Amino acid sequence: MSGFDVFLSHNSNDKPTVRALKQALVERGLKCWLDEEQLRPGLSWQDLLKQGIKGSGSVAVCIAADGLVPYFIPFCTCRERPPCRSLQQNQAK
Repeated sequence: MSGFDVFLSHNSNDKPTVRALKQALVERGLKCWLDEEQLRPGLSWQDLLKQGIKGSGSVAVCIAADGLVPYFIPFCTCRERPPCRSLQQNQAK
């Protein structure tokens, strides 16, 4: 998997909006990681998400009308910070 400029994190219910965002970013010369283009049947989607996040220069967390997905990528790792926690876990404290 080659490097990406932006990893697009989103609620699947907001897919049409995120597709439009991706297109606008691509038109500006950015390479975007979008699940429907990068995830493949038979491969671990969790591993592919981790690779996508690690292989991207930035992460855009898209929060639209349907909000965050319930689990929100609780396993992500940031380059210069400790592992991220899901918002749901943080709110429970």
